[in-house]
Parts: sequence; structure tokens; C-alpha cells
Amino acid sequence: MASINDIKDAVLFNKQAYDQMNENEKKVFDYFNDNNEQPKGGCFRKNKDPEFTDDRYDDLVMEKLNTYANKAKALQRIGMDESQVNEIEPIRLYGFERKSAAVGDVYFDKVCDDGRWRSSVCSITWLFFSNDQICMYSGRFDMLSDSKVELTDEYFYKDITNFTTVTETEQTIIYSGGKTGCLKKSAEPAKKLTDYDTFMLIVPGDKFRCSVSGVANAKQVIDGVKQKLREKKVF
Repeated sequence: MASINDIKDAVLFNKQAYDQMNENEKKVFDYFNDNNEQPKGGCFRKNKDPEFTDDRYDDLVMEKLNTYANKAKALQRIGMDESQVNEIEPIRLYGFERKSAAVGDVYFDKVCDDGRWRSSVCSITWLFFSNDQICMYSGRFDMLSDSKVELTDEYFYKDITNFTTVTETEQTIIYSGGKTGCLKKSAEPAKKLTDYDTFMLIVPGDKFRCSVSGVANAKQVIDGVKQKLREKKVF
């Protein structure tokens, strides 16, 4: 199955771009597309590897996040030593992101065989807690290339007005793959409701948000941190 985003973006893809991908990137591309064509002209191929399951894709995502944005590298990016941010145990948030012009030229998403929504852009956010502020590292990574966007920021506790998780529900339209040429819309597309979980940190004049779709107990984690911050009389 392929979402409407697959159809719009796949036509922009060509064999030359596909050939420049490494093997894992090709498998990711194939994972998000469901036709059986070899790449030629503006079309692309789909020789689905039966062993490349949803779990295998998740493993590749975590390998990338752990390689490029582990705890040590996040601390290095924010320029802090772990002893400076040990007021509260640091937390790691990660998940799949909606389309962003800032990362990657081609973007795919879909509702997968296990019913979960996934995309070709993933993110990881580290929150470190000092005596009077939150130090943040956040990175977005493209699973189809080496493209990435990283940012760091600091938020004083006294400035934070909201620190929470939000669940948004969206309707996704699913099309079946065409038998010839590129993806072809089916006569009766399926509609599916999917949840998209985000973390939000709000201060006056600014708002940070990131996906927490990969964190099963994200709300409990955030609620636990909020309770610790209440003890510091932050909230």
C-alpha cells in the first residue's frame, strides 16, 4: 500500500538517483513503495525484500540515531559536560516526522503492516537538566540520504509555560499500486485514521515540538519529569 505522498513524490524520482543510494537506502525506498517496476525514466522499482519488515526498518532507524545522535554526541553538540546537567536523569525522545523541506528531497510515509504510521524522516531529541535550565539537542535524519538537520537550544525553567505531549489524529488515504507504469490510484482508495504523538515545549515567543511516536510511554516519561520540576517549584 502507498499513501498519497508516495504517489506525488515517486514521480520526481528516477533511476539515477536510485542507483546512487547505498543498499540500506534502496531497501528503505522499496519499503515505502509497492509497485513491481524496475527504475526507468521517471518511475522506480519495487522488488520487496520479504525479510525487510517493519521491525527491520525500525532497527535501521535506531542504528542511524544511535550512530549520529547518541548521548555523548548530543552533549558534545550542546557543549556541556554530563556533570553540569545531572539535576534530573536526561530523557531521549524519538520518532517519525511529517514532511519537512529542511530534510531530504524525497519523502515517503505510510501506514504499515502492523498498523503503525512511519515515514522516511526520523528525529531524536535529548533533554538535559541543569540547576536552572533545560539544555536541548534535536536532530532530524533522512533515511534515504545523508541529509540531516541538527539544532541545540536552552530554556530556563522560569520561562517554560508548557511542557507536555499531544496526540493528533489524521485521516490517511491509501492507494493500491498500479499493475503497469508508476503507482496508479485504485478506484476505491481506503481511508485510515492514524495517531501522531508529539512533545511540545513552549516559552513566550517560541515553541519547540518533535515526534515521540517511537516512545511507547512518552506521556508517563514527560509527566514524571514535570513532577520532578514541580518539586523544584518550576510549575
